[in-house]
Amino acid sequence: TIVAATHGRGLWTAKIPPCAVSTITAQPNNSLTCPGQTATFTVAAAGPSLVYQWQLSTDGGATYNNIPGATAATLNVPAVTPAMNGYRYRNIMDTYCSGLLTSNGGILTVGATPSFTSCPANITVSNTPGLCGANVSFPAAIASGNPAPVVTYSAASGSFFPKGTTTVIATATNSCGTQTCSFTVTVNDVQVPTISCPANITVTSPVGSCTANVNYTVTGADNCPGVSITRTAGLASGSAFPIGTTSVTHFATDAGGLVSVPCSFTVTVIDGQLPVISAQPSNKTVCAGTNATFSVTATNGASYQWQSWNGSVWSNIPGANSSTYTVSNTTYSMNTNSYRVIVNGLCTPVTSSHATLYVNPLPTVTLVPSRKIGRAHV
Repeated sequence: TIVAATHGRGLWTAKIPPCAVSTITAQPNNSLTCPGQTATFTVAAAGPSLVYQWQLSTDGGATYNNIPGATAATLNVPAVTPAMNGYRYRNIMDTYCSGLLTSNGGILTVGATPSFTSCPANITVSNTPGLCGANVSFPAAIASGNPAPVVTYSAASGSFFPKGTTTVIATATNSCGTQTCSFTVTVNDVQVPTISCPANITVTSPVGSCTANVNYTVTGADNCPGVSITRTAGLASGSAFPIGTTSVTHFATDAGGLVSVPCSFTVTVIDGQLPVISAQPSNKTVCAGTNATFSVTATNGASYQWQSWNGSVWSNIPGANSSTYTVSNTTYSMNTNSYRVIVNGLCTPVTSSHATLYVNPLPTVTLVPSRKIGRAHV
């Protein structure tokens, strides 16, 4: 556009640009801002010579008032407070050709840090059979906040929890911060350990010994580590067991103090050099005044001790310590006396069967006076 005019003594002309229509190309954004932070609103427009003025509504957009000094396309609202929640911010733009342009109102939402309204109660369960713990499910923790928080757990519901007490931390997080709550999951071990003993053991003592070293294995098992074995009767594995039968008993205890039922077995040590009598003493019949000899034949005999029966007990005969025993100068009063012998081995004595002494009395002669028969006279 060309405009001509006079001014003073001369004629001048001016070129005026054509009038361009101004428009808003981007409305102010809504802002979710945490307390104490800065909220930012921005408007964008197309057109020449734009003049900006931001306005504030505290009544939901019913009325707006200018914000002093807020004359840029971007408005920063520092240190927002919860009381500012719902405030609206718009921009009035004075344009070159299009008059006043009014933007929409951007809404300020003041966020809130998370807070828990519900946290699971402490949980106590028993272990799963065969496992040192249990899979435990728990209800969700409930948290509020703006924006809505995301709740995570240090151990997820349904996870495997070991024996003992585990603290589970629930964490609620949003852009304004985090909050935590906690509860415990306790798994009690109620499973008693088991124990296994070997079968009964029988061994023979080595030559020259009255004992035998015997090794055995007793095993304990439990759903949790730390089972121990305790012996309550008998000798430890590797010990020298005496000849005869020894009962051995053990029980198992787990780390929590639970005790198994006991198990037992026997260790029998057979005498490896037990005396063996191959010929027992035999009965003897003699005449009074003669000798009677009893004998025994045995292997593995280290010593002998003959005994006689006195009517109530067997008594050792002093000095009768060989495989034979002779009763000298028998008398009829010894008739039906009984004798036996104890054959002592290195470790074990063996007693023979008894033999009986029969004593016949000597024959006796009785002299009777004779009567003299005379000749008859005529």
